Amino acid sequence: MTYPDGDTVTSVTGTVEAEGSGARLTWNEQEYVRRGRRSVDFGGNYSATIRGDTMDDAWYQRGRRVVPFTMTASSTSPATALLGQN
Repeated sequence: MTYPDGDTVTSVTGTVEAEGSGARLTWNEQEYVRRGRRSVDFGGNYSATIRGDTMDDAWYQRGRRVVPFTMTASSTSPATALLGQN
């Protein structure tokens, strides 16, 4: 998993299950592939539902929803978008 700062990368394991018109993902970060400025708490798991171009749910720790997120697919790569070249 690559974080928005671009210099922190972790390996992940997880599952994908069909759910209605979308898919349900669950995954855990395992270890650093590249340790950057961001520190990662490996003591939680992610869960998300994908429908159309949107993925949303949260990061959980000890069964408690800690950080909700929503991501929308883009035809522009993050690096290009950050440079304003879209």
